[in-house]
Amino acid sequence: MNPITPSPNQAYNAPDPDFEAGRAAALVWFGQAFKSMGAYRDAARCALVRNIENESEAAAASCLFNEGFAKGIADAIAGVRHG
Repeated sequence: MNPITPSPNQAYNAPDPDFEAGRAAALVWFGQAFKSMGAYRDAARCALVRNIENESEAAAASCLFNEGFAKGIADAIAGVRHG
């Protein structure tokens, strides 16, 4: 396993701002109809990591964002509510 890539369970059990940003972006995507899921995810992830100069930190943030986005999509499809 890549050392900068946390397992999905690890990321969800210890909420990370990048993971939560991905999960929130997934919910926003469901409310719009202009971009495909992949295009929206990629644009939102790029906006998140744009100002991170350290390459390994940017890679870790990207991984967490993607995991959060996937979890957000799964939760939205399953009808899970977080409060």
